[in-house]
Amino acid sequence: MEIEAKMTIQRKSKAGQLIEVGPSLDGNWIVAQLDGRRVSASAGISKAQPHQYGDEFTHQIGKILLSSEEAEKINAAREAILRKRKEAKARKLENISGLTELRAAIEEQNRYANEFARMMEDENNDGVRPPRPAEGNIDELVSAYPRAALYIKAESYSRASHYLKADAGEKAMKMLEDGADTAAVEYVLSNWMPEDAAWR
Repeated sequence: MEIEAKMTIQRKSKAGQLIEVGPSLDGNWIVAQLDGRRVSASAGISKAQPHQYGDEFTHQIGKILLSSEEAEKINAAREAILRKRKEAKARKLENISGLTELRAAIEEQNRYANEFARMMEDENNDGVRPPRPAEGNIDELVSAYPRAALYIKAESYSRASHYLKADAGEKAMKMLEDGADTAAVEYVLSNWMPEDAAWR
């Protein structure tokens, strides 16, 4: 896990070792290094932790202590990386035609199904006040925008409990974001199970 050098806190320990703490290149972690060797990683620095060394250092990553100012600087750097990633992904998703429309239609269908179920459970509503019908035709949108439909399928895979299926979903999403051919993406989603899987 590489550390983002431009956003790193650096100082010497009492023993003369170089301490480096900063966000990982992808922004997912806060990485701590001692003389270039990673000693710990954390999903973020959010709460001050009291410890025996007094008030000067109030945050801890592994065995490395940070002042509040240092922790705030590193958190800000990490958030900047994550924000840039989010913006870059949003730009890529704009190139997947129909994704916004298909998502809206699915949300509408889910809204209608939920409201209809509540109506059926409500003894005071005998069907005279049905929910507003869902707008948009999902089947038509799927036919019109196959890449968008494939992206939503990949998203559902990425949330799977099985790590191999989730990995396939993540890979397929990235492939579509980068403009990959749909056949190649379909292959990834259809072949996530190992060859020797007992349930294959």
